Amino acid sequence: MWQTLSIFLFLLPCLAAAEDLGAVDQPVPSPNGLFEVYRLPEGTDKDVNGKIYGYGTKLFVRLGHSQSQGILLRENTRWMAAQWSPDSNLIGVEDHWDGHASQIYVYKVTASADRKATVQQVFHTPENAYDLQWYIEGWGPSKNLLHLRRDQRTNDGIEAPASWKGHASIEHVTFKIKS
Repeated sequence: MWQTLSIFLFLLPCLAAAEDLGAVDQPVPSPNGLFEVYRLPEGTDKDVNGKIYGYGTKLFVRLGHSQSQGILLRENTRWMAAQWSPDSNLIGVEDHWDGHASQIYVYKVTASADRKATVQQVFHTPENAYDLQWYIEGWGPSKNLLHLRRDQRTNDGIEAPASWKGHASIEHVTFKIKS
């Protein structure tokens, strides 16, 4: 029984961290407060009542508490989620470019001598296809470990790519992010 309890206590933080991220709709500050990621709509349109609404996502990073536009990380016609690494050096972005697909991008973020944010893409999920969704589950306690969930759906009549044959429909994977 002690062994079962030990395994449960070990997995409990993983279960707590497994909640899916929400779409970026408010600025997301880095843990150290130096940077923030924020969203602007990718475009605007009118609803059936003539009210203008914003759709899609343009995701920017800038120095925290800045009024500058910052640097465009990604844009799509749907939504994105983001999570900072505990040391504020990396930002992971879930790009939900379709209701059936998503990808993960990781950027190294630094401040330049002239007080501007600079970014460099350092990771992109290895497989990307329709019916394959990636989700950020969290950052590991050891530096630059990113925990992801990989969901593949094949129940809508689309044949799965050959590379999926050895995968379960839901997998939890960890990547060492080289920055």
